[in-house]
Amino acid sequence: MQTERAVCLASLFLFILFAAVGFAEESKGFKPGISLKLTGGGSYLAVGDINRSLGSIDRILSSRDFRAYSTDNVMKLNNWMSIWEAEVRFDISRRFSLGIAISNAVHLSNESSIPLFSSFSDPGSPAIGSFSSTPDIRVRIPMRFSIYYSLPVISRLNILFSTGVGYYSGKMAESWDYEFSDAFGTGWHKNHWETAWESTLGFQSGLGGEYLLSKSFALVLEAQYRYAKIRNFEATMNIDSSLLPPAFYYDRQGTLYIWGWGEDGPIGIGYGEPIVWTGSPPNYGGTSIAYGRSHGKAALDLSGFSFKLGIKIKLF
Repeated sequence: MQTERAVCLASLFLFILFAAVGFAEESKGFKPGISLKLTGGGSYLAVGDINRSLGSIDRILSSRDFRAYSTDNVMKLNNWMSIWEAEVRFDISRRFSLGIAISNAVHLSNESSIPLFSSFSDPGSPAIGSFSSTPDIRVRIPMRFSIYYSLPVISRLNILFSTGVGYYSGKMAESWDYEFSDAFGTGWHKNHWETAWESTLGFQSGLGGEYLLSKSFALVLEAQYRYAKIRNFEATMNIDSSLLPPAFYYDRQGTLYIWGWGEDGPIGIGYGEPIVWTGSPPNYGGTSIAYGRSHGKAALDLSGFSFKLGIKIKLF
């Protein structure tokens, strides 16, 4: 969101300003050094519109208000993942240092395959169809630049405050298949879309601690928040459907949008689905209040937080 981005930028600017003042005061008589920090832990990702879409589809298929329903759930992509990070730290004064870090690439993928039952039949009746989905997200190894301020607390223990920017590059893809056949007829809605790689700058801030075991070795613990959203994905798409409204259209190549069905969508009313258009989306059949938003460009949301534990080794 714009507010979050503005807060991150303001925090980064103030941190750099204070660092410049502090550096002038702290650098006298100080010998610069270089350290290597290696950490690992867990990270939470917001994920974004793919999960919002899957959650809305699960809500529709969990009810008996439309053509078909399921007693199983449509699975979202996992928000939690393990993380490692390697950072080269440049100590430029007693209090301030600069860091350049890389962390592991991200690959999130899963598959849902659930049976569908007639909304007009008694529980326990035979399945009339199925729904399956295979969402996939990939993020290349990100690079982050950080500024650190070290505050001594007790002997051997320092508290560190940090802020900085990161470069993130990712892509998304999804295939799903909805099919049913009952006394009212047969229907299907199959689609596949895939984006090109897209990149953005993100912002992060953190709080951590260093416990010095010796002059050249320390244990480190840190928590970090980041804001990073990738939009404007160029994508390709193919839909094979007997259920699309007559006036509805999409483009095989264009920009990926998230579409909220406000009228009779292929699966039901009030769910979200990524669809590709070369220009503005159509004004027919969308903007569902139940889905929670009107159409807009689909986003891969890498915002979240992480907790890491590791070591720091002084090299020079």
